[in-house]
Amino acid sequence: WLAGLCNAGPFWGVAGLLDLHSMPPIAPRGSSPPPSYVVGDRFGASCDSRLVAAISAYFEQHGRTSACNRPYAGGHVLERHGNPADGIHAVQLEIDRSVYLDSGLSRLGDGYPGVVRLLSGLVRHLAAEATLLASENAGLQGWRDAAE
Repeated sequence: WLAGLCNAGPFWGVAGLLDLHSMPPIAPRGSSPPPSYVVGDRFGASCDSRLVAAISAYFEQHGRTSACNRPYAGGHVLERHGNPADGIHAVQLEIDRSVYLDSGLSRLGDGYPGVVRLLSGLVRHLAAEATLLASENAGLQGWRDAAE
């Protein structure tokens, strides 16, 4: 899969890597609710800011709280594989365990099916956004070739 990822960005104009993680619940600060999702892009080094903004907007549209890069900015996978200049966009997504596990944080809970639907929708949303990004950056020729 790695060879495919490394070649996909330059060939198709865009490739995406969504690195999923779970995180312990974050304690609230002040009056704002803590984020249920933390999007990491190594402070812009591993992904185009338009894709990160699209993720944040998606969560907001679905009534979910999210943060960017704090407290998790992304680690080795993003550093090693994210290369937006070559069209390879890597994002780490931390998900609060209390969103999808039971109250003991040991078994799948009632929220699990909703998280699956939310993340499935996010992947579709990112695919559409990445297609727009690729068409803006390189024209549509690669996409026309793919369709043929």
